[in-house]
Amino acid sequence: MPVGIYKRTKKNSNKGKHLSKEWRNNIKKGNQMAVKEGRHKSWNKGLTKETDERLMNTSKNLKGKISWSKGLTKKNNLSLRCMSKLLKNHTPWNKGLNKKTDKRIALGAKKISKKMKGRFNPHSEKAKVNMKKATAKRILEGKQKLGANGKKFANVITYFYSKKNKKIFRTVSKTIELPCAKYLENDNNVISYDMNCLVIKYWYERKWHNYFPDFVVIVKNGKNMIIECKHSSGLKYPQIQIKAEAARRYCKKHNMEYKFWTENGFVS
Repeated sequence: MPVGIYKRTKKNSNKGKHLSKEWRNNIKKGNQMAVKEGRHKSWNKGLTKETDERLMNTSKNLKGKISWSKGLTKKNNLSLRCMSKLLKNHTPWNKGLNKKTDKRIALGAKKISKKMKGRFNPHSEKAKVNMKKATAKRILEGKQKLGANGKKFANVITYFYSKKNKKIFRTVSKTIELPCAKYLENDNNVISYDMNCLVIKYWYERKWHNYFPDFVVIVKNGKNMIIECKHSSGLKYPQIQIKAEAARRYCKKHNMEYKFWTENGFVS
C-alpha cells in the first residue's frame, strides 16, 4: 500500500447517533481556532450577488419566502430561547461608531445615499410640507376627519391651509374660528395672520394666568388687530371680560385694536 493512503476497514460506530455536548464544544473550538489561524476560510468571503452566480440563485430562490421564525417567540420556541441567551452579553461590532470614526459605516452610508438618490424621502422638509397640504385639502373636501382625542372631537377640530402664511392652522370650531380664518384669508387689507402666537398675562382669582389670543393680524392700512373668537353666549363670563381688559391694555401700549369674532361676525 502506498504511503499516505489508508483504507477504512471498520464502519463508523457513531453514524446516526447524537453527539454529546463535549464533542460539539470541541468541534466548535476547533473551527474557531482554524478560522483564527487562517486554515479555514468561508467560500463566500468577499463575494456578492453581482460577482457570484450561486449567491444570485440563492437570493432568487429565497425571494418572497417566509422566514422560519415568523410568528414564533421565546416562549413557544426553544431555538429562539437559546439564541436570546447567547446574545444577552453580546455587544454589536458597530456600537458607539459612526461615519466619522469608522470607514465601514461611511461606505455603507454612501451606498445607501446612492440608492436613495432621486427617490421619495418621507423625512425631508419638502415631503412633510406636501403631506400637510394634502391632509388639509382632504379635510376641507370632507374626505378625512381628524381629532385630537379620537372620534369624539373629530367633527369639532378642523384644519385650514393658509396661502398667505403658507402653513396649516388647527382651528377648534367650524362655526366660529374657521369662518374667521377664511375671512382673513380673503381680505385684501390683511398681509398676514397667526394663531395663538401672543401671550398676555392677566390676574384672576388671586393667580396670574396666560392668555393666548386666537388671531394676531397684520394689516396694510390701519391698526394691527388682536381677534378673539367666542360664541355670543360666552361673552358674559367674568374671566373672558378680564382677559379682554388685559388685551385692550396691551393694544393701547402697542397701537393695536382688540375685537371679538362671534357666529355673527365682528362685535365691538
